[in-house]
Amino acid sequence: MKCTFCQANNPDTARFCLNCGSTLIKRCSNCQMELPTGARFCMNCGQLVPERNLAIEEHTINFAAVAPDPLVKKVRAAARLSGEHRTVTALFMDIVDSTSLTNKVGKNVWARINDETCDLTCSVIYRYEGTIARMHGDELLAFFGAPVTHEDDPVRAVRAALELLENLQGYAKEFRKEFGLDYAVRISLSTGPVIIGPISSDLKYEYSALGGAVNVAGMIESTKQPMTVLVSEFTYRLITPFFDFIDLGEFEVKGRSEAVKIYQVLGEKTDPKRSDDSTGLESPIVGREAELTSLLKLSETVKAGL
Repeated sequence: MKCTFCQANNPDTARFCLNCGSTLIKRCSNCQMELPTGARFCMNCGQLVPERNLAIEEHTINFAAVAPDPLVKKVRAAARLSGEHRTVTALFMDIVDSTSLTNKVGKNVWARINDETCDLTCSVIYRYEGTIARMHGDELLAFFGAPVTHEDDPVRAVRAALELLENLQGYAKEFRKEFGLDYAVRISLSTGPVIIGPISSDLKYEYSALGGAVNVAGMIESTKQPMTVLVSEFTYRLITPFFDFIDLGEFEVKGRSEAVKIYQVLGEKTDPKRSDDSTGLESPIVGREAELTSLLKLSETVKAGL
C-alpha cells in the first residue's frame, strides 16, 4: 500500500505509514466506512471502490458538457427528487488486463486510449438516456432508471450494452493494428434499488446501493467473459421477451455467499413478444374502485355520443 503523502510503500496490513506516520486506512468515498484490504465494494453502502494504479485515475470529465441538452434538462429537473429510492439497471464495464496494457503502451498513450473509450461509451449511454454514476479510468458504472426514469430502462440498458460492444469490437481491431495487442472489455448488468443523492451542476451525483443487487454488475466481471454482455438473473427476468440469451449457469463470485446465475445476451429477438404476455405478470388496480367506476361511466357516455 502506497502512502498518499510521502509515496512510501507499506505492507498491505499497515494502518500507518512506516515512513511518515500518516494514516493508511482506506475509507469509502461515499459513506466513509473503513474498508478491508482488497475490497472492491463498500460493505456498508455498496459504493464501488476504485483500484488506484497506473491504469485507473479519476476522470474529471464534465458530464453536462458532453451529454445531449434534452438529457441535461431532464437530469436537472430530477434533482429535486434527491433522496428517493429508485430501481436502476446498472451497467458495469472495464477493460481487460488494463495494467498490463498500460505498461506496454505507456501512461501517456493509455490516457489517450481511456479518453477514446470514454468518448465511445458516454455517447452510447446518453443516447439511451442513461447516466454515468462513476468513472475511474478503465472502469465505468452507468445507471438506467435514475435520475431519469423510463418504463423500459432495463431494455434500454441492454440495448446500450450491445451497441457499446459492437463499437468497441471495431475499436479493438484498430487497437491491434496500431499496437499489435488485444483490447477487450467486460460488460455486465444487474438491477436493484438505490438512493440517489444530490446532483451537481456537472451531472455528477452520489448514490447508495441497497441490498447488494446493483453491485452484482461489477462482481460478474470475475467470470472472465471478455467481449460479451452478461446479465444477472433478476435483469434477465425483466428483459427476456426482447432478447436472445445463453444460460451460462451459476457462478461463485467474490463478495457473495451464494452463487449468481448469469446469462449472456446474444442480441435482440427478431419478433419480440409483449412482456405481459410472456412473463405472466399482472398489474391489478387496488383501491381505485370509485375511480374505475367513474371512468367506465365516462366511457359509456362517450360511446353514446352524449
